[in-house]
Amino acid sequence: MEDVRIGSFDLDAVGAYPTTLPSPRMPSSGFSKSLNPIYTDHDTTTTTTATTETDSSPSAAAASHDEGAHAATASAARDCPPPPPAPAPVPARRHTGGDGRWEAIRAAEPPLSLGHFRLLRCLGYGDIGSVYLVELRGGRGELFAMKVMDKGSLAGRNKLARAETEREILGLLDHPFLPTLYSHFQTDKFCCLLMEYCCGGNLHSLRQRQPSKRLTEDAARFYACEVLLALEYLHMLGVVYRDLKPENVLVREEGHIMLSDFDLSLRCSVSPALVRSPSGRISAGGLAHGCMLPRILPGKKKNKGDNKAKLDDDETVTSVGCKKPSSLEFTAEPTSARSMSFVGTHEYLAPEIIRGDGHGSAVDWWTFGIFLYELLHGATPFKGSGNRATLFNVVAQPLRFPDAPAVSAPRPGISSVDCWRRSRTTGSRPGAAPRR
Repeated sequence: MEDVRIGSFDLDAVGAYPTTLPSPRMPSSGFSKSLNPIYTDHDTTTTTTATTETDSSPSAAAASHDEGAHAATASAARDCPPPPPAPAPVPARRHTGGDGRWEAIRAAEPPLSLGHFRLLRCLGYGDIGSVYLVELRGGRGELFAMKVMDKGSLAGRNKLARAETEREILGLLDHPFLPTLYSHFQTDKFCCLLMEYCCGGNLHSLRQRQPSKRLTEDAARFYACEVLLALEYLHMLGVVYRDLKPENVLVREEGHIMLSDFDLSLRCSVSPALVRSPSGRISAGGLAHGCMLPRILPGKKKNKGDNKAKLDDDETVTSVGCKKPSSLEFTAEPTSARSMSFVGTHEYLAPEIIRGDGHGSAVDWWTFGIFLYELLHGATPFKGSGNRATLFNVVAQPLRFPDAPAVSAPRPGISSVDCWRRSRTTGSRPGAAPRR
């Protein structure tokens, strides 16, 4: 049984990140502009295009056309160089398209080693390794986050498999809110992972700098949405994250998030499927796990006098042509995953982990609720005077929401507590109705 991860490394204590975050500037390949409500962009950059003034009167245009058209054509054919050859097609990149760090790594003299990098500073310490900010020697100032793991220490603690699992997971990822693994290599003593560097700190530090040490509802909603998308993507790959907390949610320069630290993650099998949604299931317009599908099968002939014709088992068309949404939904949640490991951080542990009942992907949705609660209220809901008291509260104490600060009311017909309870019993994310 593995040990519980306790506490976190305080990045601000060693000056790993700036104390203030820059105004968002999105890369050309990313979002057009940050939507992060934490930031406001007061700088306005005006791009001026130089133009040449010409006489646009009809007489001048006609004269120009009559007297100089043939001469201009002949001169252009004689003086202009041949057009340059078409550029070679650019190979497809990952979500960071146009990222020069890929080319810089490829241009480095193989095989890649620690000697190719200049160590700048330590960014943090994890359970199985340390993360450093490094610069590629001979490059153009490309920065990377390098996780360095001591192979002897890993072997002595029986954690070589965990390090290998983290490398495999990072190699699968291609998502705007998850890290990019540029390369990995080994020396006689170390295993090294070369990853994307986030200069904006983490959500824990950002929350600590806000008034009352909590985020506004708009900001919390923004971060929660991006984390939700990242978790769903991981689950579709068969990855249970198991370590969501503000310290592990990094902030990029442009204001968007990146999940980090996958050394506690669990890889499992997942079987994507189309399932029939029972009546009363919350639609995809809310937080239900699913999506509406277009009609694929041809419809049956409409009988005379019928107000509606049956198209198939899951969709109907009314007499005025309005389609009711399909009741099929796509699911890719690794609900069959089971682990007996005792891993996580005390304040975020799900009850089934504490009780030793075995757990699956539902623990990520429990932790997602704790994460959102902490962003809104500045503290986790079950924190006790010590670790034992915290674990007891998670298992035995009911969830209570404080009266202040006030947050938006839940959607009609379902309460926040209902969402929380359903996520615990169905293995789906908060907001989904129980499966029948």
